[in-house]
Amino acid sequence: MKYGIAFFSKGIIYFMAIATLAICAILLPELAREASVENPNMTSLKYPFLFGAYLAAVPILVALYKARKLIDFLNTDKAFSAHSVRILRHIKICAAVFGILIIANCIAGIMVLRSINPQEDVTHIITLGCIFTLATTIVATFIAVLQKLLKEAIAIKTDNDLIV
Repeated sequence: MKYGIAFFSKGIIYFMAIATLAICAILLPELAREASVENPNMTSLKYPFLFGAYLAAVPILVALYKARKLIDFLNTDKAFSAHSVRILRHIKICAAVFGILIIANCIAGIMVLRSINPQEDVTHIITLGCIFTLATTIVATFIAVLQKLLKEAIAIKTDNDLIV
């Protein structure tokens, strides 16, 4: 892989990690504080909301770290190795775990909002949950296809190495 492309890819990964951490450290606590000020009944739910959001951020950060490791493998010409397949499997698992956590957070949010106010409109939670779940499903499917193609390429490369 060319150095410029790898440098740019790592920069994007670092930017995404910093953005995720900034959202967790700055935006989410502010949103929780504003929600507790608007609705005093939800003050006690501020910390469970933050816990669920931080828990959902962990698979994202792990997947970004694994993607950075994969770029390092590409730089050292170890792209066609079992380590690359293992890293892709970890990224796929992170996407699946993130999707499951989003679904769990949406269900918990709907249950809490309905218990506080049965007339509350929860379509925004359902919409965001569906969007995030669809996105993680697409990412996991793409990674699974890429993982299978890489396994087949490694098998072909191994056969070619044995022939020569």
